Amino acid sequence: IWRGSTDDRLTSGGAEFLMMDEGGYIGESDHLGWMEREKLWLFGNVAIREDGTEVRPDQNGIFWLEKRGIKPVTLNLMSGKHAMAEGLPYIHTGSGFDMAEFKKKMNDSIGEQETNVLIGWVTSVLFMEEVFELYRSFPFLFVTGRWQSGKSTIAEWAANFFGIENAAKSISQTTAVAIQRSLSYYSCLPVCLDE
Repeated sequence: IWRGSTDDRLTSGGAEFLMMDEGGYIGESDHLGWMEREKLWLFGNVAIREDGTEVRPDQNGIFWLEKRGIKPVTLNLMSGKHAMAEGLPYIHTGSGFDMAEFKKKMNDSIGEQETNVLIGWVTSVLFMEEVFELYRSFPFLFVTGRWQSGKSTIAEWAANFFGIENAAKSISQTTAVAIQRSLSYYSCLPVCLDE
């Protein structure tokens, strides 16, 4: 005769399941980019371990690392009374990217020195932890120029290298808390703040 409540039955069923299961668990990641605890880069479609090996998500979007899983979640920011979810950054993993052609087109668009600085900074982001450990800081990329000269576009190009679309956030239309949440969520990934 069962004398417990429905909640008690669910609890006992859960305990029985746990005794038969090996104990794998799934955690939702509160940030993307570099995950210090796991020693990997996490994006929406791929996780890259410190040694360069790639981990792909299962059909439910969960990255399995031995007996634990990580599920990336989107960043939800409030806009008035509405929450807006930002998309997960996805890295292009296919072939077909020609760096020499890209660099030539960037040189034609913004100049050779500016292209070298942009590509150098984007590349250095991958080594942010090591740079920070050595110098206790990491340089910001400030894109300056006249009004309507393409500053926001160039900053978004830098973020696009890491699969972040619609990256520019207008400082005048956000709050300090929202900026902090974005900086925390995109751990070691670019965040564009437009004046």
